[in-house]
Amino acid sequence: MAVEWGKNTLKKIRYYTRIYFMLAAQYLKQRMQFRADFVMEIFGMLIVNLVEFLTFWVVFHSITELGGWNFYEMLFLYGFSLMAMSPQQLLLDNGWSLSHKVVTGDFLKYCFRPMNLLFYFMSETVDVKGFSQWFLGIVMFVYSWNKLGIPVTFVNILLLLVFMSGAVLICMGLLIFSCAFGFMGGATNAAMVLASDLKGYSRYPLTVFHKAIRIIFTVVIPVGFVAYYPASFFVKAKENIPVIVYFSPVIGMIFFLLTCKFWLYHARKYAGTGS
Repeated sequence: MAVEWGKNTLKKIRYYTRIYFMLAAQYLKQRMQFRADFVMEIFGMLIVNLVEFLTFWVVFHSITELGGWNFYEMLFLYGFSLMAMSPQQLLLDNGWSLSHKVVTGDFLKYCFRPMNLLFYFMSETVDVKGFSQWFLGIVMFVYSWNKLGIPVTFVNILLLLVFMSGAVLICMGLLIFSCAFGFMGGATNAAMVLASDLKGYSRYPLTVFHKAIRIIFTVVIPVGFVAYYPASFFVKAKENIPVIVYFSPVIGMIFFLLTCKFWLYHARKYAGTGS
């Protein structure tokens, strides 16, 4: 039974991977018809993130620490959050168009394909701006890792990948959850802007917020698991690390699956515009 389930799962993974790359290739071919716009989009996101980093750098030339975190620890946190947010920027950008497609009735075309509805809808576009965001995050992360003197061991690298996977799933889950409000009257953009703003708080240690906000960012909207809790494992003394840190990947997986169910529930109730 378990062997058969494993074979079917691998078969589905191969199927969806092949479909995804076919759709992504088609989308990129369309975008390359306007190469100047394509390149400017990538550099535009890079410049936006650089300006935000310069603001961060200027602030830390006025203070020595923030919430008990020094400059290099904050840089580690910042880089981790950028890397965690890059996959959802790259893979789920089509969510911003859901509101329009629901109102116009264009979403109906996704309901007649023999594949997962959420996968098909999201894989229709690839936001290349995610690459520039990911690159900047990598630079910040590696530089701060080196400055903090964190040992480069097999265990640390493995834990980094595990914690990062949980953070990525939470970022994707937040976007999918907020995107689903597009089925409820076209409020997608407002909900998604709110979710995007909330993810921005992942660049700061939870210690700077009021206790009530810390509870919300841990239990209700798991923003703390995007960067703060995973980063704490690497940069803070082990005795000061909350036990909940070790559950980050599990929390990320559960949150992601629940948001997917939420999105699919409302998508299956969609019946077109009636015109």
